[in-house]
Amino acid sequence: MFVSLALHRCHGRREVKAPDLTAVQRNGRRCGRRVHNNLCMSPSDPCSGILTTGVNMEDGENWCSQVNRLQQLLDKLECQSPKLEPLKEDTLANTYKSNILLVHRQLSVTDGDQDNLQKVVKSYMDATSAQSDNLHVSVQKLPGKSCYIMYEFWQDRISWMSYLQSNSSKDFQRCIIDMLEDTEVVSTMLLPASWWIMTNN
Repeated sequence: MFVSLALHRCHGRREVKAPDLTAVQRNGRRCGRRVHNNLCMSPSDPCSGILTTGVNMEDGENWCSQVNRLQQLLDKLECQSPKLEPLKEDTLANTYKSNILLVHRQLSVTDGDQDNLQKVVKSYMDATSAQSDNLHVSVQKLPGKSCYIMYEFWQDRISWMSYLQSNSSKDFQRCIIDMLEDTEVVSTMLLPASWWIMTNN
């Protein structure tokens, strides 16, 4: 902005007239308002979308159409999404009956008690195989080690846990406790019942 200075001669010398500051300030305020108004655009302004989203929105109808399109997509997703429901008792029962239980028992016996352990294990196998819920029981001695591996197949976990409370199981535990070199290791695994049926047919 250029400010013109008026020069007047006064008694042989030049006098510089001070510029009108109020006019400059007034013009400055006017320019400031103009800049502010240019920046504060309304949502319907074609350029406002560029400042906020980088997209030039020509009018408010585009906003409405985009919102409606998004709502339709959300409704479509809600209809297509699978709904999780709690399993019914019948479903749980069928899943439970579709598996059998394998019990793996590892017995590490002291060297002097191997013969006695074999007798106790033979008696336990006879009592276990007589149970209606027991499918099979077998024992194997690891070569070169004083260790026996026992496999028990049960119809389900409840049957095996119930058998653990029987006199035959408790007598077996009492007999072997003094013969074992290490603590007995017991592990269980669920197997598909279809595998057992196919294997034994």
